[in-house]
Amino acid sequence: DGPSRLARCASITSQIPYPKRFELANKYVQEGPSLPADAAPGDRVLMDALAQQATIGACNTSRPGMWDSAEAKARHEAWTKLGHMSKEEAMHLYVQALEIFRKDWVLWATEGLPPVDAQSAGAPPPRPPASPPPKATPLSAPPSAPVSGSAAATAVPAEKAATPPPRANGAAPRAPQSGGEAETLYLLDISPSSRAVAVLLRSLPAARGVRVVQVHRVSDLPDSVHKGCAKLPLLVDGKTGFELWDAHAIMGYLADKYTPQPPSASPRAGVAMPVDAAGKAKVQQFLAYRQATLWPAVRDHVFAQLFPSSPVCPVSRGTALREYVENAERRLQMELNRLNTVFLEGSPFLTGEKPSIADLSCACAISLLDWVSSPRVNQYPHVARWFAAVSQLPGYAEVSETHKRFASTPNNVQHNHFALALIE
Repeated sequence: DGPSRLARCASITSQIPYPKRFELANKYVQEGPSLPADAAPGDRVLMDALAQQATIGACNTSRPGMWDSAEAKARHEAWTKLGHMSKEEAMHLYVQALEIFRKDWVLWATEGLPPVDAQSAGAPPPRPPASPPPKATPLSAPPSAPVSGSAAATAVPAEKAATPPPRANGAAPRAPQSGGEAETLYLLDISPSSRAVAVLLRSLPAARGVRVVQVHRVSDLPDSVHKGCAKLPLLVDGKTGFELWDAHAIMGYLADKYTPQPPSASPRAGVAMPVDAAGKAKVQQFLAYRQATLWPAVRDHVFAQLFPSSPVCPVSRGTALREYVENAERRLQMELNRLNTVFLEGSPFLTGEKPSIADLSCACAISLLDWVSSPRVNQYPHVARWFAAVSQLPGYAEVSETHKRFASTPNNVQHNHFALALIE
């Protein structure tokens, strides 16, 4: 089934070191099943630019001439925008981008299995790689090290959790590290996904022992952390080596582990986690909607206005940029209308009478509209009422302070955050 398949993917991927993981991912894109239809041309251009950066480095080719194709110009421009990003960071971002569209790509790269959607559509299995890659060996865990005291990484100490977390669905944990923190969350302060995790953590009194570290770049992570995933938010158990790097997986884990039983026993009003099968399925439905539909619509609209010279925007000037922004805004308006008239009309929250982690994740994504002039949430009455209710959750206002200041910060500071905020 889906969860066990993805758990197996995570287990296999975590054992493949870089640059081998990047090489397999690039081989999948070049020779494996095609990316799904929702992979926009801009996404493909960005992945191509990241691949060039990861293998060659900074752009070393001349700008295409006036007779060259628009695609060639877009690819060159996207590569140029990456500047002097390190090859290592480009590899990490490339793999993250692929996982947005094909979370199970590694099964094709290592076992020749087709992606789930190709199987369900009855398509014939794609041709596996001509020569199977060597079997990955588990990474050995480096010794535990304290978090650097630099301004780029700020640790918020807390009590240690009473018990270490269990293994998740058969995922292979790293070797235990002596002297490590029970559980540590690495967060990027402006990232919507990181903020959603941070707000959830504050609504779970039993999770006070989880230590929180704010970082700005992958290089800010301490050596004791497995940098192979290079993805934030990241949950690490320093004692068992257990790691989770997907925001929605982390939120589900925290809610399952730290929500009092029965849920009504919680002393604070916060995020509810359904205990019935139907309720859990609705939560998963809206988390999938957030990641595959709502977030790309918000991201493309907001980043095209704030970062027209960044890799996420395939054009950066003139009429082409104006048309791109207009198309992105229309797409976002469609999703806001869907939320307003389909999902939230007659329902206080996406999954029922109480806020869930799906509400929190979707609301943090929509909060990026604070950075642009339109559209505004208050143009959609049901969305505005829902967003206001989610904003009243414990810790939401405090966690969102950096987010609110972000748009007025210097451009170079914004771009220091951008590399990790770009792809969640």
